[in-house]
Amino acid sequence: EDSIYETNIDFDDLKVLHDDSDIVDRNEVIKDAEELAESQMILKSIHKKFCKVNFSRKRQTYFHADENIVATSSINSQRKSVIVQNKTSKCVRNDAKLDLPPESSEEKYSDIKLDIDCSVMKTLYSKHLVKEEGFYLHKIRDTFEKSRSEISLGQEIVSGFIKFCQVREEFPPQFFQVANRQMRERYLNFVCSLDLIESIPAKTVYKLLKENLCKAEMLTYVFLFNASSWVEENNFVQGQNDKLQWNARDPGIDGVSFNKMMDYMPLPEETKLEMFKELISCCRPLFRDMNVLILMLVITVFDQDDDNHIKTINANLFSILTKYLQEKTVNDVSFDMQNIAKCVETLPRLLAIFSHMRKHQDETVAVR
Repeated sequence: EDSIYETNIDFDDLKVLHDDSDIVDRNEVIKDAEELAESQMILKSIHKKFCKVNFSRKRQTYFHADENIVATSSINSQRKSVIVQNKTSKCVRNDAKLDLPPESSEEKYSDIKLDIDCSVMKTLYSKHLVKEEGFYLHKIRDTFEKSRSEISLGQEIVSGFIKFCQVREEFPPQFFQVANRQMRERYLNFVCSLDLIESIPAKTVYKLLKENLCKAEMLTYVFLFNASSWVEENNFVQGQNDKLQWNARDPGIDGVSFNKMMDYMPLPEETKLEMFKELISCCRPLFRDMNVLILMLVITVFDQDDDNHIKTINANLFSILTKYLQEKTVNDVSFDMQNIAKCVETLPRLLAIFSHMRKHQDETVAVR
């Protein structure tokens, strides 16, 4: 009752949102209809994810008799453990008794000593972890590509972009607002498709997405600013339906790079300059690497200092990113990680610039 809401909020929708008290804090302040719609979008994705998990939760020890594979997976763990046994071995239950050799044979085995080279074992274990983390990164990349293809920007945005490529006029303010909303939905769909959120309470997932999804969305512009061509930019931002619409345009119309689009943003010149300075600080070949971008996105979302479990997930993701760079980068890994940290620090400032654009749009509408 003490909160002040703008008149464009549907209070029935607001009540429905706050009634979901298992996930949403009833004291959460919703500033406007845009934020309410985003909260509803996040809540819908969380319900969809956790209902699916509860329906198919059979993540217990199982045995595949044909291949003698014992696999264990826990809903509270991030890594699946797979143990492949020899074809001649038997599957033994935890509570079964082992058939020990007769006492007369014990002396026969008592003098046996295992000569284990710990350094070799450590190397093998490290290689196993690198291979497993590489497989996990590949899985994350596939999930991201699927989400990127499924959720399009929409006919309005693609039509607006085609028109801009023809006439080079200032973008209408709602262009970036709608485009950003679609990118948030795409990233939301991606994050909620990851297995790692199954170990996190739904209320915590909601809080993470509310606080961090908008910041993660700004990585879109970091990638576009670093892309080598407008073709690469289009391929990144356009979903499957967007590409069909774009390819049906007049073939004489060429795309325009984001660097040139910035000149036509509905922003004061000093704000455009501020945006350029923030993006130029993130101008590195490193940020053209899709795997780096995807891991940065997940790291940005799963960031919460007051939750030890989230901190552990964040640290593990940083570990995967570090090991990936150790294999791929031509630079010193610590140098690249410092640049990544600096880039993440710019995301809230980029978000503030786009918020300024939205405020400018609201003021323009009010004057009209």
